[in-house]
Amino acid sequence: MQHPSDAPSKKLLSRFGQQVRQDSLLQAAAAIGFFAMLSLFPLLIFLLSAVAYAPVAGLESAIVGFFNDLLPKQGARLIEGTVKNIVQQRRPNVLSFGLVGSIWFASSVIHSTMVQLDKTFGLQKPRPFLKARLQSVALTFGLALLTLAAIGCIVLARKLQSSVMGGVSSGTEIMGFVALRWAIIVGFLV
Repeated sequence: MQHPSDAPSKKLLSRFGQQVRQDSLLQAAAAIGFFAMLSLFPLLIFLLSAVAYAPVAGLESAIVGFFNDLLPKQGARLIEGTVKNIVQQRRPNVLSFGLVGSIWFASSVIHSTMVQLDKTFGLQKPRPFLKARLQSVALTFGLALLTLAAIGCIVLARKLQSSVMGGVSSGTEIMGFVALRWAIIVGFLV
């Protein structure tokens, strides 16, 4: 005998599966994941090329050490020469390529999301290519600025907290300031 609550759940799962197939959600998720991963490589090229312009002593060895800790020995040895080559010489062409490539692929994440949302919500008339791309790039820069602002709040708010709250010993006031700080950070991210 079938339990009475099984029938609605089977209908719900069946309808959910049909909706996923109809809206091509798995294909959209794959496209978004692909562009997100692809945008990391030009970003890494940009950041490594920008290091050549930074007058920080020992930064090259710190980067190589980071990759040695992050990757297996063979993988770290494989990219160590490339990293040193990129970091030691100033190459504006590589820097520009990394920046443009990173912006293009990161905005492709936003563009893929926009296309999927249009399809999911039944928007019949697609946006013109140039308009959609410009919107994607603008949204990418907006998200990047909000993320940097949130990171800045995390870093700078701790210093502000120690200077402003240095003489305060009340746990309630300190907790209130910490709660306000994190509310502002979450506000940037939402």
